[in-house]
Amino acid sequence: METFLTLIVVVVIAVVFLAINRNHIPQKLKKAFYKKFPKAKNMDWTLNKRIYEVVFYHKGYEKKAKFSFDYQWLETKTVLLKNNIPENILTKVEQKYPKCEFSDLSKIENNKGQNFYKLIINDEGINYLLKINMSNDIIQTRNLTFDKINRFEKYQSFSEHEGSV
Repeated sequence: METFLTLIVVVVIAVVFLAINRNHIPQKLKKAFYKKFPKAKNMDWTLNKRIYEVVFYHKGYEKKAKFSFDYQWLETKTVLLKNNIPENILTKVEQKYPKCEFSDLSKIENNKGQNFYKLIINDEGINYLLKINMSNDIIQTRNLTFDKINRFEKYQSFSEHEGSV
């Protein structure tokens, strides 16, 4: 019983801590964020495992950025539509997976300069996560499994390709 009460207290403290941090974003973090995204709108901040994450809109796109606990930009994910993906990348994917349907499409940029497109596709009933670099090389392929209500369940396999990030 004592362990259960301790667990409840820890959970309550964690929830309160996260709620406070959502409402109080450090000034240095705001400054770093607005320097990178000066016209961002509708920010929603979270603190997750010592990483600040913010979902926002910038230049007409929904984005998610990550900043370190010392306010350094780490990564940005930009949600894209199929018509925002370069034609050469679409062509390459459609040649390899001729019956594919595109679903979750994004561009990932990080502080190491390792920028790539991340695409989730379905080809003849098999779901794949593809990472394609700016040189149009498929650098990673993963088979994905989803449960009955379309929630991600697990990676079935993993393969790295030459030119990986």
